[in-house]
Amino acid sequence: MACAIGGCLNLKQSPLTKGALTRYERLCRASVERGRDSWGIVQLSDSAPTIVAKQVGRIDEAVLSFAPTTRSSIFVCRAEPTTEAVYEKQPTDIPPFGHNGWWVAHNGVIANDHELANLFQVKPKSVVDSAIIPAILPLLMNDAKDRGPLIRLLRDQVKGSFALAIIHEKTPHSVILATNYRPLFSQIYEGVLYWSSSAHYFQDSLMATSQHNPYTLIEVDPSSRSSSYLLWPLSTKSNRRALVVCSGGLDSSTVAVQLKLEGYEVALLHFRYNCRAEDCEVEATERLAKLLNCEAIFIPFDTFSQYIRHSRLTNPVESGGIVRERGGIASAEWAHEYVPCRNLIMLSIAAGFAEAHDYRYLALGNNLEESGAYADNESIFIDSLARVLPHATQQGGRLEILQPFGNMMKHEIVKRALELEQELGVPFLNITHSCYENQKPACGTCGPCYMRRAAHAMNGVKDSIPYQVTPPEIMKLEREWAEQKGVCHASVKQT
Repeated sequence: MACAIGGCLNLKQSPLTKGALTRYERLCRASVERGRDSWGIVQLSDSAPTIVAKQVGRIDEAVLSFAPTTRSSIFVCRAEPTTEAVYEKQPTDIPPFGHNGWWVAHNGVIANDHELANLFQVKPKSVVDSAIIPAILPLLMNDAKDRGPLIRLLRDQVKGSFALAIIHEKTPHSVILATNYRPLFSQIYEGVLYWSSSAHYFQDSLMATSQHNPYTLIEVDPSSRSSSYLLWPLSTKSNRRALVVCSGGLDSSTVAVQLKLEGYEVALLHFRYNCRAEDCEVEATERLAKLLNCEAIFIPFDTFSQYIRHSRLTNPVESGGIVRERGGIASAEWAHEYVPCRNLIMLSIAAGFAEAHDYRYLALGNNLEESGAYADNESIFIDSLARVLPHATQQGGRLEILQPFGNMMKHEIVKRALELEQELGVPFLNITHSCYENQKPACGTCGPCYMRRAAHAMNGVKDSIPYQVTPPEIMKLEREWAEQKGVCHASVKQT
């Protein structure tokens, strides 16, 4: 059942203020945006009878009457789906649904409600799928403290989507809020907890609003300790399978080596997107896969060069000349070689591949250094994408993003890579390709070449790959860092 749910829980002993009641009324009215076919509300108090109001269509004035003594309340603005249209509705067909004192507001679709009815031998009071939950609850909640049966129901047995608010007439001071990927937001204002299917229904941008983490169950009870539980489905998949988005460069290759040594089952995913250095990048990725004895997957992808264009890496002539014209520090400090939305597009495809092929982790080589010039290298972008993934994958499709170097500078990554070479017992930096040019030796003048060589110099070591050119600023930098670290300049001088 697609709809909007919402509610409130009075966290204080005192009655609800007029301001709190007005705020709740506004929340109810705003929620009509997600559901206009029917509307219902349940209000529970410590001693007063349960108040239930239901109607077909939109909210009207007659329904919006709130009792100040309310301890907890839930409501549903229902959007009637084509698969569960009820043409002659009875009050029992309008949510929230109740059974034996339990009341449930549900947003989502329960595809196996008939199977659950047979499994638990219950008969819901309505054909609407949401009615199955309160029908089952009395069987699961005999122990007032044990939430294990409910967790197993939502985690392992319900097939579909849900955001739930559950209350009981005997415990009006508490509420259970649970969600898999359906939206659920909450806000606390003057001692009252409000929740809703959309953050903007609170209509108060100055108040802190939090989104409930996907696949969680939270029980809020001001008279005792509140509890939270994870609802990720149990999985038979290996939990150590990592898909590394690998360009063949220093950063992503080092990530792959580190994860391999940490015991992950690693595979490399490389996008052939017609960038300038494609042949060298493919070769580097293949050699790394052979070194790590892992699979390398290559996805042809010409969208950037054929349609998006506008990048010196894929369309250098129309974008103002070859990459080398703006190299060195200038290229390292500003995104002259930016490919529009490259990481967003690639990571979306990588996430789809990972989900389809049972990878639990998606690993990246983004880092703090390059986030200064490329927004899509900043950890906040990756963190935001990670928060989106549970809402983009199928029910229970848990995919986590690893960014081991998200808060590291280039010289720190080189230091880590050198340590990993010792641990691995085999050098791998010499097979990586960072240069924007499709040639060997590397050009030595583009932004990646500058950062790579400078990072090695800052570690007092010579880069293991040859370069065509050594710019004066690199020679100066290598000499200064060699002197600072007390090593002979010859040990870092590039031949």
